[in-house]
Amino acid sequence: MLDWSAEIRACVEPDLADEIIEKTQHALEPERHGDWPRWQAALEALPSTATSWSIENGILQVGPPTRNLVMLAETLKQLIPWRKGPLNLAGVKIDSEWRSDWKWQRIVPAIDLVGQRVLDIGAGNGYFGFQMLNAGAREVLACDPTLLFT
Repeated sequence: MLDWSAEIRACVEPDLADEIIEKTQHALEPERHGDWPRWQAALEALPSTATSWSIENGILQVGPPTRNLVMLAETLKQLIPWRKGPLNLAGVKIDSEWRSDWKWQRIVPAIDLVGQRVLDIGAGNGYFGFQMLNAGAREVLACDPTLLFT
């Protein structure tokens, strides 16, 4: 099971952290969502080499290209739907449902994120969080109320 306790404790007051951790653990109980076993298997099958990221022409690029694109693409399909993007995950191009790069280009001129701490509620897969880091945010905490969109 995923454990976000340390990250949560680093971001919020102790009493609130305990409550958030408890609710997060409850939300992540496998029996609460029928797709959880499939998602967990897909997450465990992903390569652990994707430690770098960049944004090029609005496309979030994660990790160096892998040699086995077909296997990675099949694993990533287990995590559909891909709502926000576009993404390129270790060489696998994902054409998401929404062109979030277009939305980002409309809002970025109106905000100054340099040095800011940002709470992104409804973050989905984190696309905008990466855009905010790329725009100079010091820290982004991204969360979503539903497992399907994370």
